[in-house]
Amino acid sequence: MEKKAPQVILAIETSGASLSVALRKGGNLLGQKQVNAGRRHSEMLAQACESLLKSRGVKRTALTHLAVCTGPGSFTGLRVGITFARTLAQFLKIPLIGIPVFEVLAAQAGVQAGKGIDRICIAIPSIGEDVYAGFFRPGSTAPLAPYRVLSRPELLRQLERAPKGKLSLIEGGSMAPRASTLAGLATERIDRRAISNDSWKKIHPLYLRLSIAQERKERRGKT
Repeated sequence: MEKKAPQVILAIETSGASLSVALRKGGNLLGQKQVNAGRRHSEMLAQACESLLKSRGVKRTALTHLAVCTGPGSFTGLRVGITFARTLAQFLKIPLIGIPVFEVLAAQAGVQAGKGIDRICIAIPSIGEDVYAGFFRPGSTAPLAPYRVLSRPELLRQLERAPKGKLSLIEGGSMAPRASTLAGLATERIDRRAISNDSWKKIHPLYLRLSIAQERKERRGKT
């Protein structure tokens, strides 16, 4: 039987100020590059990808899959990252896997969960005092409920109602999602099922609320 060639995945994470890209081949992480992009994702993303590929001696045509974080997070960062990944996937005619930032952070936080922890709450900063919230079991990236927007007081009330010592709060602002983790999750999905080359058509930003500009526009329309 002919041995199957290993997958070569380029993973892209642009949901926050820290831009991260990673390269994975089979079960091995070949490299990762992380830079503080601020609001300059569109200027720095292509350069970061090319720099990583060149440093590992991998040509773009050798890539078999792409992975990208779908959000929630920075509206601009997500739009830049997903547009770049969709365009590259179309050009190379390879599958694109989209994974929410919640799942990447849950994978990273699960390793840190203390003894006796029953649930993990991933809280990602949103607009004002609101947060994007996702709940998980330690060691799992399957959400226990739909992701939603919570006010900080409502989040604190949920924490207070939880059995003491059973729910761990992970503040997304204190833990940057890593493209290396994203690449690992993408590998697991590829191993479970085949993903078509036109999968990029289904990858869109995960927006749980409108942007500030859109919210202001809607409020003006109601007055």
